Amino acid sequence: MKYQDFAVTFHHLAGDSYRVEVNCCQGDFSGTFDVPPVFLAPLGVPVGVGRAPAEPYRRIRLLETVPERDPRELGRALFRALFHGPVGQALDLVIGTTQAGKRRSFGQPIRIELRMSLDRPAEARLHDLPWELLFGTPSPKFLVQTEQFSVVRYILVPLPGVRTPARPPLRILLVSASVPAAPGLDLE
Repeated sequence: MKYQDFAVTFHHLAGDSYRVEVNCCQGDFSGTFDVPPVFLAPLGVPVGVGRAPAEPYRRIRLLETVPERDPRELGRALFRALFHGPVGQALDLVIGTTQAGKRRSFGQPIRIELRMSLDRPAEARLHDLPWELLFGTPSPKFLVQTEQFSVVRYILVPLPGVRTPARPPLRILLVSASVPAAPGLDLE
């Protein structure tokens, strides 16, 4: 299946605020994302103790620790926090170009790629948010339950440097498990 890509990249600004960059078929857009309050745990131990200035650390609550709420309400909070201003306009433009101005029913779906870096802790913590609950227009369903959208967590990892070629002979160590109650593996 061919998708229209809607790549959303997060860059930490300060505290619970992020700059959002969108790359899509309609061009590049930027906006902001503030973690919705319902997903924030109380302030805890300051980060950077011994360094100045130390900013209090706020963890994102895992879904299991969020006070009981309707999942649609949580999804709407995430949707509104991400898709407002230029980022929301970008999504509307992509939906409009794939539907020729009509509300989408079928056709080329949109893949929303949520790009977060794992090597920067302030951005890596965004993986704790339940992005699969995104709930908003144009569908009265969770986005992941529609054929119109796909929500993908895209992990930004650094690419390895140039690898030096191996010199022959190449030696390989093979280790296999041998469980007494299980049949043996045919390794030959």
